[in-house]
Amino acid sequence: MAPRLPSAWALLFAAASCTWSDDNGTSETTGATMSTSSSISSSSTASSPTGASSAASSSETSAEATTDTDSSTGSSAGSSTGPATPPTPLDLLPPSAYECGASGPFVPPPRPYEGMCHTDPECTSALVVSHRIAPLFAPENSLAGLRAAILLGIDVAESDIRQTADGHVVLLHDPTVDRTTDGVGAVASLTLAELQALRLEGMSAHAPGNFECERVPTLAEAAALAEGSIALELDVKVVTAGVAAAEYIRDHDLYETVYLRCDPGECAAIRAAVADAPIMTVPSPGEETGSTDLAPPPLVARVAPDLVDEATLASLKAQGIKSSRSVLEDADLVALGGDPSVYLSLYEAGIDMLLTEHPHLVLHVLGDSRD
Repeated sequence: MAPRLPSAWALLFAAASCTWSDDNGTSETTGATMSTSSSISSSSTASSPTGASSAASSSETSAEATTDTDSSTGSSAGSSTGPATPPTPLDLLPPSAYECGASGPFVPPPRPYEGMCHTDPECTSALVVSHRIAPLFAPENSLAGLRAAILLGIDVAESDIRQTADGHVVLLHDPTVDRTTDGVGAVASLTLAELQALRLEGMSAHAPGNFECERVPTLAEAAALAEGSIALELDVKVVTAGVAAAEYIRDHDLYETVYLRCDPGECAAIRAAVADAPIMTVPSPGEETGSTDLAPPPLVARVAPDLVDEATLASLKAQGIKSSRSVLEDADLVALGGDPSVYLSLYEAGIDMLLTEHPHLVLHVLGDSRD
């Protein structure tokens, strides 16, 4: 598994000095068909400047702390259609709009669909899923990041869930608070009061701003902010957190707002507790997609891009299930290297949703073509 960028913010500014054109090396267009013979990993070697590819290979950040357990290879990109330079977060949204003290309103810009597209089989809009909410704009998995994601018009904010010692579901990736807060210790050993006494640490990757008020949010806080404005995809890190989250979704009728990403064992436990829990399945090793043989079926299924083809994607659509692909380890790097059309090629291949570290770039290159 390839590591995440050691400093995505720094590389984003570096990439901003590159020209988004064929002069910087665009990969060969292969059309919409996805197969085992086409991969972004191989095309990125040809299309990405040396700096972007070297930064990816030299990262020493641990996998648990900085990347999801996603394997990502897929189709190659087409020619660039973007402007001369990619926009930075500061170009698109000032931190004053979403940092501590921002008064809102936190309302998304117009989208090419009504309601929530991920729950509507008839909705064909290309959907953008932001990894760990919006870590280039604010501390990862924070309410400030969620406010930014709403204002940007991101469709789905992805986050991670764990459970405190007193049973509260919270949004935090790591099993400990050491990396992302000013404290230390295991999440499972801290009460909610102890956890929220800690401040989320600002990191060099995100835009400058006042984030001193940010604390590890609860599911309740995130759902209250998200409802009606953005969907939440919650990666289940602990089964008990997934079950508790499913019960919260049921009890507060959040079926349109929140869904849970789970492996087969986690999904089974969640569905045993809440039979109609909204879930996203992920593929087991060697499988093309997450399981679809469930009743009710999952809202979303993760696809393994090195195996998936048009027939598989068509089958998902026929079942009313959205397909989702992670681009953290390949297309994001290709886009930063000067070829943002890689995102478009994946949507054109039939993928419904892309999980990205750079949602603002995906939205930018999609422009008016989302529907």
